[in-house]
Order: sequence, then C-alpha cells, then structure tokens
Amino acid sequence: TDAEIERALAAKNDLEASVYAARADLSDALAPFASEAERAPLESALCETEEWIYDEGEDAPREAYQAKADALSQLMAVPRGRAALRAERMADADRLRALAGEARKA
Repeated sequence: TDAEIERALAAKNDLEASVYAARADLSDALAPFASEAERAPLESALCETEEWIYDEGEDAPREAYQAKADALSQLMAVPRGRAALRAERMADADRLRALAGEARKA
C-alpha cells in the first residue's frame, strides 16, 4: 500500500541520515573515543550499509532498513558511550570545583 511505501521510504531516509551522521561523528566528535582498530570496522560497516541502501536495499521493506539502523546503533554504542561517560565526568569535575571553591570561602 501507499502507507507501507511511505514508511519504507522514511526508514530508508533515516538510515541514510544515520550513516552520514555516524561517519561525521567518527571523524569529529567521537574521534577521541574510538581507536584506529575500532574505527576501521565501524567505517567499513558504514560503507557496506551505504552500498546496501543504494543496491540491494533500494526497494527493501521498512523492517530491513530498521534492522540495519539497529545494527549501526549497536556498533556506534561503544564510542558514544565513552563520549557520554566523559561528559558526565567533566560535569562531576565542574561540580567538585564549585564545591571546593565554596569550601575555601567558608
């Protein structure tokens, strides 16, 4: 049906956007959180997914796009988790500095 085609197209566009965003993140914001050894298979998976989108996946059902997006999300979880942990630690350090500053004033 038309609704199924629209959902599949939306899932395809979301997957394509996820590939581009993940690639940009790996070369920028997440670069410090993925070693070269970790980055190589991630980049390979991104390329394979992109090729799949424009070849075998051209007319795939929504579920196939969603499965690919879920797989990419799992692959990116490690560097994203490390980045989130660093952000938490930086926030904790800021709070500790503020508390130390208050303690010095007292």
